[in-house]
Amino acid sequence: MTDSNTIISKIKFSAKYAFFDLGGVVFTFSDGLQAIAELIHQPLQDIVAYWNLQDNYICMGKLDPQQFWIKLTSHFSSGDPNMDFVKFWVSHFKPIQETHNAIKILNSEGFPIGIITNIYPRVFRRAMEQGMIPNINYQTIVQSCDLGITKPNLQIFTYAINQTDLTPRDVILVDNIIQNTQAVTRLGWNSFLLK
Repeated sequence: MTDSNTIISKIKFSAKYAFFDLGGVVFTFSDGLQAIAELIHQPLQDIVAYWNLQDNYICMGKLDPQQFWIKLTSHFSSGDPNMDFVKFWVSHFKPIQETHNAIKILNSEGFPIGIITNIYPRVFRRAMEQGMIPNINYQTIVQSCDLGITKPNLQIFTYAINQTDLTPRDVILVDNIIQNTQAVTRLGWNSFLLK
């Protein structure tokens, strides 16, 4: 993972406003897939394949995460469909400390920070409560599940920048998915691909 100082330097050099992605940037969530596989006694690759078919619908708010869990337990004929899936899912997130530190330092210096994320309904609040997302005053929070649009659709980025009073060249997206950083670059934004 890129260290905090590199993240801060890249942002300050490139922009006046930073949007951060969450999954893979601020926290990891892959342990949740492994935990699902273990909980319902199925091979991880089968869980990932099923999850890949549903993930975008959940992120767009078209499939409630609890309904996804019910469908998954039915599909694999295993697991308790009444388990609180969002609580379980978030409990397996792990904060990415380098990004947390960068966000906290930038915030302490008055640098405006926003969030643009493909995320499930109810996960943002719970992740914030659990310390998976730095608890600061974000200038803008754009959640795919609220808009019905996921990255890298250009509409989500256009919506996000319209929430600021800045031009595209003043904004940077910090993301771990190249399709997202390429999309904002086409709109004139700066981008930083975390690895």
